[in-house]
Amino acid sequence: MKMKRVLSMALALCMVFGSVAALPEGTFITQSTSITATAEGEIVSSDFDCILLEDGTLEITGYSGSETELTIPETINDKKVTIIGFSAFSYNNSITSVVIQPGVTKIGTYAFSGCESLQHVVLPSGLKTIGDGAFYNCEKLETAE
Repeated sequence: MKMKRVLSMALALCMVFGSVAALPEGTFITQSTSITATAEGEIVSSDFDCILLEDGTLEITGYSGSETELTIPETINDKKVTIIGFSAFSYNNSITSVVIQPGVTKIGTYAFSGCESLQHVVLPSGLKTIGDGAFYNCEKLETAE
């Protein structure tokens, strides 16, 4: 019985401290708050939620704007945007078209999944990776350039 109790406590501690250690280095931005995990303490502000990557570029992790014809910018606050992250725009039913500017090399898994109104996408020439299901369930998607 005592062994089960010790194991339960050890497992609980692993869960708590393990999840903190799993956070990638970067600046996490949400609509109302920011959590900084870099020594520089840089803050990024816009309609895009972002993580500052180790190489000084940004990964877009979410979007809080209301544009229907969306352009993913080359830079945000003078930092290059290189990645559209996991599920960053998923289930945003307002977006009808997306133009992804040069510099983005990766579109993450499920990045635009469930965007039921999305009809048109322009991809940059330097794009190297499109994650699984990036455009899953985008039933109105007609063109991708």
